Amino acid sequence: MEMTSQKHSAINTQLRVACGNRYEMAMKLIDGLDYYHPKSPPHYYISLLAVIRSHRGGHEVSQLFTTMNAILDKNNTPCYAECTKFSTRTLIRRWGYIDKGSPLHIEGFPALYPIWRNPNIH
Repeated sequence: MEMTSQKHSAINTQLRVACGNRYEMAMKLIDGLDYYHPKSPPHYYISLLAVIRSHRGGHEVSQLFTTMNAILDKNNTPCYAECTKFSTRTLIRRWGYIDKGSPLHIEGFPALYPIWRNPNIH
C-alpha cells in the first residue's frame, strides 16, 4: 500500500515519540521485516497479533482465525505473517498456514518464523 510522504513523516514522528531512545532499534526491526517481506503476489499481512497466554489456542483465537480466513477465502487472497516462536508457527498450521522459507534473522532480535496461507477456494 503506497503512502504519501506526509503520511510517512507523520507515522515516523509518532514512532519516534512512542519508542523514545529505542527508536533506532525499532527502525532496525521494521527495515529487516520489510527486507524479508514477500513482494508478490498481493496478500494480507498480519503485522502484529498478541494473545494473552491463557487464551492462546483457545476459543477466541479459533474464532479470530476462522473469521479472518473466511474473509481471505472470500477475497481469494493469501496471507503472510511472522511468528515470534516456533511453537506458534506449529500451532497456526491448523488454520492452513505453512512455512514461507527459513527463519528470518534480524540482528539484535530473536528468529522469526515466516508463514503463508493460500486462500481455500471451494
